[in-house]
Amino acid sequence: IPAAAHRAHNFDRILAHAKLIFDNQHRTHHFTVVVLGSKARIVRWDRSGVIYTEKFDYKKEITLAKFLYCYTRLNATERGHDPSAVPITPSSPHYHLMRNRATDPRLDEEGNMVDEDIRKAFAESVDNPRWRYTLIVNTEEGPRVFVVGKPNFFPPTLAGRGTRGYIAIDLADPAGPFVYLKDAWRVNHPCMQQEGAILSALNAAMVPHIPTLVCHGDVLEQATVTDKVWHALHPQAAGTCPLKAHKHYRMVVREVAEPLSSFRNGRELVKVLI
Repeated sequence: IPAAAHRAHNFDRILAHAKLIFDNQHRTHHFTVVVLGSKARIVRWDRSGVIYTEKFDYKKEITLAKFLYCYTRLNATERGHDPSAVPITPSSPHYHLMRNRATDPRLDEEGNMVDEDIRKAFAESVDNPRWRYTLIVNTEEGPRVFVVGKPNFFPPTLAGRGTRGYIAIDLADPAGPFVYLKDAWRVNHPCMQQEGAILSALNAAMVPHIPTLVCHGDVLEQATVTDKVWHALHPQAAGTCPLKAHKHYRMVVREVAEPLSSFRNGRELVKVLI
């Protein structure tokens, strides 16, 4: 294999491992130690991109030992775990709530089942207990808490908005209808409004055929740093950074839509669109 192709293959494998961690955990960032024979690099990933050290000889230098010493003294948040996403244990009342909502049909006032397709989709999302979490949405009125299972889609790349969607239960109305929670890393630019703010304005103007906002807000102070490091290393290149700054953001809407794959034919899809 040519050297360039071999390096590209190795990088793709390292990137795939990092993406797997972001896909399966609630992460703000992640550290990797890449060993290259007697040399190594320390790597930090976030939704903006990747930062890595120069190669160093870990047999002769103490860089790796110093990193591991410091890493073991970091708390979970500093290591990259999102503190606003809390695992739900089997002993938690939320665990039993999710089990009941997944198995028990919701009835209207006349005793008819409603939202059965949504209930079945929610049941599929919680079939593996390790995916059960509470997610906090920080609104202007205060925090709102939702319980979710496995997202119904994953982002195709590590860098970028990292959007994931969840069928959720609003703990402010645990017996009420399911809602939909969008978790993303929005582009952090002064000229770009939050999606929920735009949706709120459209709802207030009674624009038809759009989702109904429940709540939205940025997640704590969680933001990418890779773009900031690039600017620090290239002080003379203002305005030309190839990396975008991102901020963690969640939005909840009332409607739970169906995936395009659920349409039986093209006519059914076009009928919805028009």
